[in-house]
Amino acid sequence: MNSPRDSLALRALVAAYKRGLGIYPGGFRARFATDLVEAFSDDMEARYARRGVRGLLTALPGTIRDLLTQSIRERLENSGFGRPTGSSLHHRPKSPQRPITQMISSVIQDVRFAARMLTRTPAFSLIVIVTLALGIGATTAVFTTVNAIAFRPLPFANPEELVLIWYTEKGQPQVRGAVGAVNVADWQAMNGSFSDIGMWRGWRATLAGVDVPQSLLGARISHQYARALDIQPLYGRVLGPEDDLVGAPNRVMLSYEVWQRQFGGTQDVLGTSLRLNGAEWEIIGILEPGFSMPRRTQTEVVAALRVDLSKTNRGSHNLNALARLAPGISIEAAQADMRRIDESLEAQYPDTNLAMRSWVRSLHEDTISDVSVSLYTLLAAVGFVLLVAVANVASLLVARTTTREEELSIRAALGAGRGRIVRQLLSESLLLAVLGGTVGLVLAHWGNRALLAVAPASIPRLSEVSVDYGALAFASFVTLASGLFFGTVPALRQRGGAASLRGARGTTAVGAERLRRTLVIGQVAVALVLLIGAGLLINSFTRLLSEDPGMQPDGILAARLALGSEYSGSEAHQMFFADLIDRIRARPEVDEAGAVFLMPFAGGSVSGSFGIPARPDPEPGEEPGSYVQAVSSNYFELLRTPLLRGRSFAPTDDWAGERVAIINETAARLFWPGEDPLGEVVQLHITLDAQERDLERTIVGVVADAQQWSLDGNDQPFIYVPFRQYPVASMYLMTRPHGAPADFAPTLRQIVKDTDPELALYRVGELSDFLGRTVERQRFSMLLLSGFAVVALVLGCVGIYGLIAFNVARRTREIGLRMAIGASRASVLMLVLRETSRMVGLGIVLGIAASLALTRLIASMLHDVSTTDGATITAMTLLLGGFALLAGLLPASRAARVHPSVALRSD
Repeated sequence: MNSPRDSLALRALVAAYKRGLGIYPGGFRARFATDLVEAFSDDMEARYARRGVRGLLTALPGTIRDLLTQSIRERLENSGFGRPTGSSLHHRPKSPQRPITQMISSVIQDVRFAARMLTRTPAFSLIVIVTLALGIGATTAVFTTVNAIAFRPLPFANPEELVLIWYTEKGQPQVRGAVGAVNVADWQAMNGSFSDIGMWRGWRATLAGVDVPQSLLGARISHQYARALDIQPLYGRVLGPEDDLVGAPNRVMLSYEVWQRQFGGTQDVLGTSLRLNGAEWEIIGILEPGFSMPRRTQTEVVAALRVDLSKTNRGSHNLNALARLAPGISIEAAQADMRRIDESLEAQYPDTNLAMRSWVRSLHEDTISDVSVSLYTLLAAVGFVLLVAVANVASLLVARTTTREEELSIRAALGAGRGRIVRQLLSESLLLAVLGGTVGLVLAHWGNRALLAVAPASIPRLSEVSVDYGALAFASFVTLASGLFFGTVPALRQRGGAASLRGARGTTAVGAERLRRTLVIGQVAVALVLLIGAGLLINSFTRLLSEDPGMQPDGILAARLALGSEYSGSEAHQMFFADLIDRIRARPEVDEAGAVFLMPFAGGSVSGSFGIPARPDPEPGEEPGSYVQAVSSNYFELLRTPLLRGRSFAPTDDWAGERVAIINETAARLFWPGEDPLGEVVQLHITLDAQERDLERTIVGVVADAQQWSLDGNDQPFIYVPFRQYPVASMYLMTRPHGAPADFAPTLRQIVKDTDPELALYRVGELSDFLGRTVERQRFSMLLLSGFAVVALVLGCVGIYGLIAFNVARRTREIGLRMAIGASRASVLMLVLRETSRMVGLGIVLGIAASLALTRLIASMLHDVSTTDGATITAMTLLLGGFALLAGLLPASRAARVHPSVALRSD
């Protein structure tokens, strides 16, 4: 350790150098003396730090030589010798670049000195860089994802003008309903707020005439939709008004990917035809690479909608509407305009439009509505992780600065002002931040790829996520802000001036320790907030998985099959699927087989109102409503859904038999409370598979409630009808084979191929996997928040360990005195642990208070769990408290094992 006598030698040498500058001309001293003294002081300090007084002595001859030779040169130039007149430093014209050059030189000097200081403590520097890299990398990765999904404009022309319009019954905007073509035609004629209103619906097309038939995902759109979205094809033309006419030739646009995959990217494909759903379609255009319809993950084919308004019922709602706002029209003004139209249509058509209200919503807002809470929660959570990392680094730097009091005081005594010292400390902090940010950017790239790997496919715009210039700008901002924050905190603690070595140490030690305690308490509080949030999500996810879906999905293979135009008419649909199910059931490796129009957990729904002839007619708009499913006769046996009353469907429930229906337990409770619904007659008014149906049916059974969309869905009324009496053009085939479901998939494909070689299965998978996808978002949020909480917990414990270890080292002599006069090791241990307990206790109190306020933000993400769940809060508090006390116990036990004689000899 360098002695105070050596420090005096350094101060004397710098003072001598300052006096030695007197041999330079006065003008030179006025302009450069301060910078020369600072540079000489920094150089001597570095030599002194490495080799002590020996380092100063080795530099002395060169310093004297430089002083003499340079001063003689300057005086000669000042007197006109040695250089042309006007070239001396005193007389040469001031260049406007001189201050900039000096500033750059000073910055380079600060950075070089900062690098030397950091290399002297490689372990400390590595810890700081890794801590910052974790915080900055995680924050940048999450921000990149959130930015691409939620903040970046949609990839359409003037996306802020695009809105969606949907219908709701009885003014409930949260319950979205499809729109009808006839009503949309009236909107187009009566509105004054939109430049275009278009319609669309999803479309599955089976591509035949190739080696293996393929199912393509696409859409049927009106020409107004194409115009509103401003679709610009890469080649060819877009669908126009002539394509929308009933009876117009079949024309289709292909995605860039299908064009490349199937036709090798040749433009000769335009004007040729391909076979879709059993019919010939002319290719008129190629979409741009990556094009996708709004709210859809993939768009491979686009065809004209072609609606015959003269044959369409006004009450038929099976389409979606997208519009572009007219210039200068706000969403609020458009909503008011649509409300006026709704009232007018209600007055004209009370039978179909009573209480029907249209709602206008921004396309961008609607795109992210399902994930916005999760995304913003994750962004806030990773921001907390960054705060913990920055606080940890600031705490480490405060401790490091405290150990450098002697060095900093020497610099102050040598003439360095407080601003100079602060600038140097800031240079070291910013250098650490830049290094941590650079490593963090690499971690952000890896983290971004990891996020995309585990993110559910249902999250919109995932294909647009990448580490772009926005991410680089964000990382740069976070790096700079972090460096300034944790650099300014310890830098401003320095008092500088003419303080003595002992005085400087005493004046800053108490304040530095108080600051470090505050930072550690803050880390504990933030870590507890994240832990409680993660605990709530884990508890919620566990309860969600324990919910009874009302069926046994394990072991069932499902696949969607849609018939082409060659199967026209209900009888053809019924015969095909009945024969196919019989073929599958006949296989020896199959236990059971069946079909359903809309498979559970696969999305989609069909709903409608119904009347009960035995009861008085309800008021218009007050008819009971229910969801409707078309199923095979053995559907409930296949899913193992309990039959509560009556009978299940039988193979004889076909066209020739009595029209029957089965309802679920919720429908029986809502519409026949306290009564037996068996034998009751209902008259359905629904549209199923784009066909309007209005038939009386007799209720023959009641089954247990089974979830249709997700495990956290509320029980809804369902009416089930046999598909032999309600045939549709597309069904989900469901098979329960003896072995693994996936092993039966090739056999199922072969059975379909043998039945019709132009048909293709799609969405092939196990029913349990479809169920699992409904909880992917909850799992994603839970895993990420839990990961952030663990990182915050580790960083918080590191902060506690560092503070206690530093204080123990600083108080080694005091501990030795205590033990020398009789203090036991247990009492020393408790002395140190009390300090840890006070910090942890205060951090826990603040963390619980903050969590009670902040966890309300994730209330919508929780299932059957309150944000104030006492068990979760208690468990996470005990977890944090246990790890925090363990972090303090390690240095405390080390202090208790120190021998008094060793402690008393410490300095």
